[in-house]
Amino acid sequence: MRLSLKFIAGAVMAACLGLAPASAQDYPTRSITIVAPFAAGGSVDVAARIFAEAMSRSLGQPIQIENVGGAGSILGAQRVATAAPDGYTILYNSSNLVLNLSLYAKLDYDLFKDFDPIALTATGPQVLGVTKSLPVENFTDFVEYARAHPGEMSFPSSGPGNITHIMCEMLMSEIGSSAAHIPYQGGASQYPDLISGRTHFAMASASSMIPFHQNGELRILAVTSEQPIPQLPGVPTFAELGYPNMTVGAWQGLLAPAGTPPEIIAKLEKAANDAAADPKVIEALGRHGLIPFPSTAEKYGEFLASEAKRWGPIMTSMGIQPQ
Repeated sequence: MRLSLKFIAGAVMAACLGLAPASAQDYPTRSITIVAPFAAGGSVDVAARIFAEAMSRSLGQPIQIENVGGAGSILGAQRVATAAPDGYTILYNSSNLVLNLSLYAKLDYDLFKDFDPIALTATGPQVLGVTKSLPVENFTDFVEYARAHPGEMSFPSSGPGNITHIMCEMLMSEIGSSAAHIPYQGGASQYPDLISGRTHFAMASASSMIPFHQNGELRILAVTSEQPIPQLPGVPTFAELGYPNMTVGAWQGLLAPAGTPPEIIAKLEKAANDAAADPKVIEALGRHGLIPFPSTAEKYGEFLASEAKRWGPIMTSMGIQPQ
């Protein structure tokens, strides 16, 4: 087949100018799926839905949430890693994506090769909450009780290796005690047993635990943020209590399959950052103890790399080895 000089010249010019294919230029032309790698009702799911609604307005297309829970966010990450790199299936991820690098010797995806960063979205503290039947009124009481009853208490988590699991192990190490770990499928599923007293304490996102504290079903004793948070008046930070190593924030962000056109990444990045600046989004996140954390795709990539370097040594020092 003979190609005209006009066609060849146009193709060369497009290549030189780096023009995007029409599909990238016109994106989005249909609905987008955000995969939340945890069960519905947890903090990641809640934040994903808040951002999806705002980003949908910005992009002019509906955005649906697909909950793909299991294996500490691995299943959801796999779902997106193998999706078409066209911007129509993206991942709303959390700190777990980095923790899994130190928990599993082999993953079916490579965090730094199979994903393209879009943006950080939000950050939020973890909180220590206890069941009301535990005979403690404050953190000092909790430490004394835990030291007097090593191995007798239990704590739930959103799954083995989840940030909620790691933080409880860190807490026990810091105060010199121990407790049994009981993993659950997702953050929301752990609360019935914690409220009933079948488990005794938990480290969880402020966004998921604050409602139970406010309605009197659980008691929050401390927060991991550097400063106290407005939704929890009178609740001290771990640093104020003398445990600065517990000052750790959880974070969330958006990733696309590797190879997604830069033009599409740029549109998603802008939509995410526009959402983070939206007063309605700020208010909605604030009700759940989350703070918007806008960033560029480049900065998010750098952040992921720094977090991977940070958590590896911490988990090794706790005796956690990749399985």
